[in-house]
Amino acid sequence: MKHSLQISNWKKLAAVAVGFLCLGTTVMAQTQIGVTGTQVFASKVYDGNTNCGVYLVGNITGVSYLHNVLVTATAQYMDRHVGDNKPVVVSYAISGADAALYLAPANDTLTASITPRSLSITGTQVAPKTYDKLTNASIFSFGTLHGVLSIDSGNIYPACLANFQNPNAGRQPVDVTYSLVATGSSQAADYIAPLPETLMANILPRTAYTEDIAVAAEKVYDGFVACPVSNYGHLTGLLDDDTVHYTVTANYRSRHAGMLKAVDVNIFTSGPQAANYNVVDTFRHYSRILPLEIEWYRPTVQLAKEYDGTADAIVLVNGGADNILPIDTVVVETPAYYDSPEVGRNKVISCNYVLSGPQAANYTCSYGSVIITNEGKIILPTRIATLGTEEEPFMVTATGFCQGTNAGVRYQIAAGEPTSYQVTFSGDAIAQGFANTGWMSRGEQDSVILFQVPATCQEGDYTCYLSFKNDAGVSTNPLPATFHVNIPNSYLVQVFDDVVSIDNSGKLDGRIDRFNSFQWYHNGEEINDTKPYHQEIGGLTGEYSVRVNMGLSDEGYVCPKTFTSSSKVSIVHVYPSPVVSNTNIKLQGFHDGEHLMQVFDNHGTVVFSTTFSGFEYKLDMSTLAPGSYLINVDGRTAKTIKM
Repeated sequence: MKHSLQISNWKKLAAVAVGFLCLGTTVMAQTQIGVTGTQVFASKVYDGNTNCGVYLVGNITGVSYLHNVLVTATAQYMDRHVGDNKPVVVSYAISGADAALYLAPANDTLTASITPRSLSITGTQVAPKTYDKLTNASIFSFGTLHGVLSIDSGNIYPACLANFQNPNAGRQPVDVTYSLVATGSSQAADYIAPLPETLMANILPRTAYTEDIAVAAEKVYDGFVACPVSNYGHLTGLLDDDTVHYTVTANYRSRHAGMLKAVDVNIFTSGPQAANYNVVDTFRHYSRILPLEIEWYRPTVQLAKEYDGTADAIVLVNGGADNILPIDTVVVETPAYYDSPEVGRNKVISCNYVLSGPQAANYTCSYGSVIITNEGKIILPTRIATLGTEEEPFMVTATGFCQGTNAGVRYQIAAGEPTSYQVTFSGDAIAQGFANTGWMSRGEQDSVILFQVPATCQEGDYTCYLSFKNDAGVSTNPLPATFHVNIPNSYLVQVFDDVVSIDNSGKLDGRIDRFNSFQWYHNGEEINDTKPYHQEIGGLTGEYSVRVNMGLSDEGYVCPKTFTSSSKVSIVHVYPSPVVSNTNIKLQGFHDGEHLMQVFDNHGTVVFSTTFSGFEYKLDMSTLAPGSYLINVDGRTAKTIKM
């Protein structure tokens, strides 16, 4: 490294003058420049070369202040390697306009140090070993050494000392201490070895062996794979002073009965050094599992069956054995049969025992024929008489049923002795809330089946299916019965205390004016009113219903609904009626004060609304279309016609 110091003229004119005085005279000898106090850097980290940095060029002597001279210095170690107080040669050079008048300063010899360069290492791997009670470890791979200069590349190598912290089997920490090895012109002392580190490596269990283990020759099937051990043997292969205790269990490779079955022996170790060993048994073992003897019990049979031309009886609950293990799939088949296939009573029923299934071979038993009863019977099948059609032999008890009431279906038995019935419904009926009955008991003289019509059911035709079953457990095929549900009474709306109206907005099919003709009934009696609404002078009281026409001769009936008016009797008088433009409203029996008046068209839509005081009001109807209108004041109504 160079360092320089420059000596310059104070004034140009003085320099020119000096040069002039020297012109034409004898050339003078060059002056030796002197330097004292030059300093170099005290140390550097090893970098592979001899360069030394000059910290300061010292005091310069022997140069006239009139001359321009620059002094520079460079320094070099004697060699590139690490060392303390190593000789450093400082060399000087001069330059500048007047450098030719001088000789460069003589070399200096100083001292400085080169300190070692630190290295690091990554990826070192410790080799696994088998448990040997020692902690020494071996390096499987040194990984990558970082920080070696290119001049020493390939000549500096790591070495290490490695030891497990624990000698026992398992994944253990390993303390690794590094050192360096050099070849060629490189020196290990130029570097500081990587810092120690702790790695992880495996100490593998040592294999020990059992001798003289023996298993029982046989056992009776119990559903488990466990095999009795008759001799527990002893261990070989332990290192000196190690203590390992062990227990032995043996398992068949399958739990099922069989001869010469392979048995696997399992060793379970304990004790201070148990984890350091893998104990194995090298002997092949065989044993047999004998089938389990079982005791049968009788099946349960159905005493009656329908005649089918065979002697086969119906088994309700198969026979079996109490000691068949629940983990086994063993089919206990007990086919039963009558003594003859003809219709009759007091017939003998016997059965045979048959054992099958995936695990049947695990059991042994006796087979035979056993008499179950002498009270069996074979009966005739059930047949339904035709009251309607062949496809639908039943009859409903009414043309239509209302919500919340019972619907009835009439039937007749032509042959057989059914003891129960059930009613099931089509999907659209189920959606309306009808519920299947399940099997219901039937009396011998019963001829009508009743079921509830849900309160939320909508008008329409629905289908139910009737089935009958006899004491032989045989049921008839379901046969359909179609019934009609009337329009629900929710269509009847109390508009005012004295007016009930039918909701004609088309709840079921979305049409306006769904119904186009009306016949009102009061307490079951037809009354002379065919409007979409009915006004009861003096207030609604009792039960109201209406028969409607829905077009194309499709007639319907709105189920009855009871209304009770609690208001006092008051009357709205409208005159003249019919009206052309203005009509007069006169109140009778109303309270003093303000009254609310509303005008409804034939669809129940409010077309005018106002409030007024007093008992008379003149209503302008000139803007309304011709037709029938209801005028309601405080819940009482009157009817007028606009011409």
